Amino acid sequence: YITGIVTSPNYPGNYSNNLKKTETIEVESGKILLLVFTHFDVHDCGNITTCPCDFVKIRDGDGITLMDRSCGYSSKDPSSAFYFLPLMIMTRSNHVEIFFGTDDDQTTTGWSLGWRAVTPGLNLNNIFH
Repeated sequence: YITGIVTSPNYPGNYSNNLKKTETIEVESGKILLLVFTHFDVHDCGNITTCPCDFVKIRDGDGITLMDRSCGYSSKDPSSAFYFLPLMIMTRSNHVEIFFGTDDDQTTTGWSLGWRAVTPGLNLNNIFH
């Protein structure tokens, strides 16, 4: 189950242009974070590999990049070249930074990210049941 939600500004409406926004999630010491995107619609500018326009990047509290510049659409058919929904992400520390950058081009609905604090080493098979 999810205990918290972080979203792009104005979600589920369209985010605005020229954003540089960092959301920080921090939980008690000794816990780590489990992150699950439930919606991901970030304008790709025709290149889902480099994401030159809008992107989401996630960095662990220890400085490690957990998800590099990412864009694409979870609302597209999974067979589409521009379909993208990040896999579940687990941090290594008790806090994480989600950076969202946009340019002055097209905008979309953005993203919604559910999270919960877990104990390191927990069996993940039954964590969301």
